[in-house]
Amino acid sequence: MVMLLRTKILLLENVRQALTASRSLASAGYEIVVSRGRSRSFVELSRSVSGYCAYENLEKYLESQKGKPIILFPVGEISLERMALEYDRFSRFATLVMPDPETVLFCLDKMRVYPLVSELKIPFPQTAHAFNPVLWRKAASEFGFPCIVKQKSSFQLVNQEKAVTFHNADELNVFLERVKDDPTSQSLILQKKVGGFRHNCQFAAVEGRIIAYFEQKVLRTHVLDGSGFGVESVSVAPDAKIRQYCDTLLEKLNYTGVGCIQFLVDESRGEICFLEINPRLDASCALPYYCGIDFPVLAVECAKKSVGLPYNLPKTEPAYLVNRGICWYLGDVTGFWHAVRNRKVSFVEAVGWFVRMHTTLLRNRYHMTGSLRDPLPTLYLCWTGGRYLLSRILKGYSRQSRLIFTRPMG
Repeated sequence: MVMLLRTKILLLENVRQALTASRSLASAGYEIVVSRGRSRSFVELSRSVSGYCAYENLEKYLESQKGKPIILFPVGEISLERMALEYDRFSRFATLVMPDPETVLFCLDKMRVYPLVSELKIPFPQTAHAFNPVLWRKAASEFGFPCIVKQKSSFQLVNQEKAVTFHNADELNVFLERVKDDPTSQSLILQKKVGGFRHNCQFAAVEGRIIAYFEQKVLRTHVLDGSGFGVESVSVAPDAKIRQYCDTLLEKLNYTGVGCIQFLVDESRGEICFLEINPRLDASCALPYYCGIDFPVLAVECAKKSVGLPYNLPKTEPAYLVNRGICWYLGDVTGFWHAVRNRKVSFVEAVGWFVRMHTTLLRNRYHMTGSLRDPLPTLYLCWTGGRYLLSRILKGYSRQSRLIFTRPMG
């Protein structure tokens, strides 16, 4: 009997979308391997994963697989940027699941994306690009407060957050004084804060034409002001105007692969603002997966088409279920703990958050990482997260005890 060798897919980065990708692609018949650093990866505990390799030994591992069918899938932005910068080095070993390197690097840099968006007449928030305290103060007064500061690359954070909000000139001045001599401040951008709900538009495209589209509305994030990572979302029917903007942008980029374009939608004013385009699987790709669109498989098929391998892509756009919600409970807990610990919420806000967090958990059928058929990754995340929170609580209690018992008496 001749044994057929299964194609191996190596997933790069220990992130939420890697878990969805491993479950999806294993169901499609692939052998799944994940990369990891020095510590254990939660994704490798999935029943869909057959093994792992050390990220620092990636090239050595790929050399050992020579002659075997292998696909390299960077699912997070750090590994995606590395593969784009070193495409020639790694593409000789494996088929890479990503848009072409120039498109990846273009999409990851907001300072390059915004001029194109402006050219295409797609609305986006008022923005000041180059860091300059004097010009930023002037720009903020013209924009009007509140304003936000964020990184030009979406996988970098500011003060451990996706964006920092400033409600008045005094708050902005304090920040500018603190970072004016920091060389990394050159990667910051200032924007007018725009209201509304975030819409994540996940897609698969071939040569600029969308072949699969999924739109979701982010109801809550792990930060109360809505600027953080989504913790509660719902699938919605495609908005005609948003879809038109997506078509226009992807056609201009001649985009092949999967990705996610984000917009802010102010329903009361009927306003839509472009936020960013991410040239990778969205972190919440579990929701379209449960609703009928398998973006991990579509990503692999797009990559096969790009390199001339046999592929299987849909001839018509697949439909999906609407009004289906998903939650990320662990992200909700982390955001809640961070806000309470740093006194960023009032007592009333904390109580309301706590109630919403658990109502969301019980109400939603779908969960970002949780699965009754594949529980170990989520249990591991709960264990490590719980252990960390407990250590912080005990550390705080210990500090308080020292203050009490070392305070002079009398």
